[in-house]
Amino acid sequence: MSSPLAAMLGVLSLAPIGILLLHVVVHRVLSLRGRQVTGHASGVRAIALGLVVVLIAAVGLDILSARRGIVDAAAAALFVGIAYGAMALLYVNAINIAETSLTMHTLLEIWWAGELSGDTLYGKYNAAHMVRVRMERLVSLGQIRSDPPRYFLAGRWLLHFAQAVDLWRKAIGVPSPAILSQHAPQ
Repeated sequence: MSSPLAAMLGVLSLAPIGILLLHVVVHRVLSLRGRQVTGHASGVRAIALGLVVVLIAAVGLDILSARRGIVDAAAAALFVGIAYGAMALLYVNAINIAETSLTMHTLLEIWWAGELSGDTLYGKYNAAHMVRVRMERLVSLGQIRSDPPRYFLAGRWLLHFAQAVDLWRKAIGVPSPAILSQHAPQ
């Protein structure tokens, strides 16, 4: 018989597969309901749902238990959260490759079509197209709202992450992108 800790490690090691399966279900259900949702938006929902499943498993395996004492319960919650977070980050990186990698999209476009002219590719992957796709993704994630021709902040979680990345960038001395430095609040 396996120990609860070994079983929990098994649950955590299968988390990326679980997130993938949840992502398939979440994305298809939202699409069937007529919601226009991006891979990122449905992926974030799947990751959150997966965390609930992992926490239920941790409680069921008696890994997270108040009867073990507050320090042990907090340490177990921290361990499960960090391990699941690492697996979720792995999955987010896979989504980023699938959704936003220009190299991957270009290769797949050529493969799907058999061959494509340079004009077709340049027309599809121009700056206006890429910005439009990013804006649609941010609207889908609930981070901005569109009231053409303007955009407004609607959510904050991704903004807080972006601000943390900006602080990291400043701390190591990497300059801000030129487009942002012209409009950044001082």
